[in-house]
Amino acid sequence: MTNPAILLVDDDPDTREVLGAGLADRGYRCTLVGSGERALEVFDENRFDAAVLDVHLPGIDGVELGARLKQRTPDEFFPVMLIGGVDVVEERVRGLSAGCDDFMGKPLSLNELDARLVSLLARRAQHDELARANAKLRDLQEKKRELASLVVHDLRNPLSAILGNIELLAEELDNRTELASRILQDLEELSMKALAMVAGLLDVEDLEEGVLIADPVDVVVDAFVHDIARHHTARLRARELTIQFQVDSPLSARFDRQLIGRVVENLLDNAVRYAPRRGKVVVRAGREDASVVIRVGNDGPAVPPEQRDKIFDRYHQLEARRAGARANRGLGLYFCKLAAEAHGGTILVEEIEDLPACFTVRLPIDSPGLSVFKP
Repeated sequence: MTNPAILLVDDDPDTREVLGAGLADRGYRCTLVGSGERALEVFDENRFDAAVLDVHLPGIDGVELGARLKQRTPDEFFPVMLIGGVDVVEERVRGLSAGCDDFMGKPLSLNELDARLVSLLARRAQHDELARANAKLRDLQEKKRELASLVVHDLRNPLSAILGNIELLAEELDNRTELASRILQDLEELSMKALAMVAGLLDVEDLEEGVLIADPVDVVVDAFVHDIARHHTARLRARELTIQFQVDSPLSARFDRQLIGRVVENLLDNAVRYAPRRGKVVVRAGREDASVVIRVGNDGPAVPPEQRDKIFDRYHQLEARRAGARANRGLGLYFCKLAAEAHGGTILVEEIEDLPACFTVRLPIDSPGLSVFKP
């Protein structure tokens, strides 16, 4: 910082002039003031980079003046240096407790005062740089959100058109065959789900910022997981997979049906995708201690230990040789992590005896808004 502007306040004219001249020789632009009241007026009319204040000022003393200058600059780091000398320890404690940044006892060394000011001004420059970086980051986040909104809008239109055409086709076929009717029903439900997921793309941003809050409702877990798995029937048949449900009955809980539904949907999608042909997919749910636990896994290869934390990162890509290609898990598992945390819960991937690749969602019963109930 070249030629920093310093507000120098001391009621002793001789001290004021000596300090002002010494600092000016070292490249500072000093405004010399004799009282706290006048200092506030000058401060409101000019911009300063730091202040050097005598503790023993008449009227508003240096400690109170420093506190008021800090109050006038709440969004920046404005360095305040106190100088005193009657009771150095007491004055230092009082000044630092009031929010001032440094203290020097008299008689002063201009070299030491210069060195301390250089250090304080360096802190100010770092603070200013960080503030600029934060402002730029906020701007980028807002632009990213706007871009995501545009993508959501552009995707919603074709999906809505697809859904409309499916409904027209269903009316045209007029349920001529049971198979066609079932296929169209599945297509309609999947299209509606895709439309809802597109509309919820911004949920990741909201979850990260704590804006999206879980809205718990009463859920019968057995029916809940069966309903989600029904949409994977065609893929299970195509890959000759069996699916097993091992859900405690009765088991009911209270959680956000949409958020946890999307978690289970993502985990089932992964389990079906990476299961070996003619393998099995397993969905388990039960109460363990003070938690509701949902597990989704398959009998395929285990996730390597070094990857088990990384796959929940926002844009982690896992080299999945079992899929024969690079498997981009995108935001799916990252969303699962955020949704579980929104309930005060956790998600992890583990290797258990019969399920080498098993994802476990643990939702605490005693967390706010989550409880077990009897249907």
